[in-house]
Amino acid sequence: MAKTSLPLVAPELVPGLAFFPDIDFGVGLERLRAGFAAMPRPALPPELEAVACVERLIPGAPGDPEVRILHYTPPAAVPGRPVLLHMHGGGYVLGTPRIDIPKLQALAQTLDCVIVTVDYRLAPETRWPGSIEDTYGALKWL
Repeated sequence: MAKTSLPLVAPELVPGLAFFPDIDFGVGLERLRAGFAAMPRPALPPELEAVACVERLIPGAPGDPEVRILHYTPPAAVPGRPVLLHMHGGGYVLGTPRIDIPKLQALAQTLDCVIVTVDYRLAPETRWPGSIEDTYGALKWL
């Protein structure tokens, strides 16, 4: 974020901006996506390593490719455990579910629930409603 625009940000949100890399939106979509993919991921605390994170492919909408999901399960399987369907940020153009691994493992552990996050197809390569169809496919799979 440009330093000249930082005073325009709500003060309580400023510390969260340190998480994001400096991004030049003029470099092109591929380089922008590569920057997000290369963001360092903090090491997991030992208590979060107990929350399993499994990558799966599930059926997509008819005629669409399979959808990749990440499936988080706290230790000690419990019948009837609640499930949360998560979509990563990025406005359907950027992002990946991998960026949220520590956050979602902590949430799964805290709430004692299963979490499924969707690696939906991104625009502009996939036109609307492709991303929504991928997420709906995950909802139906659940």
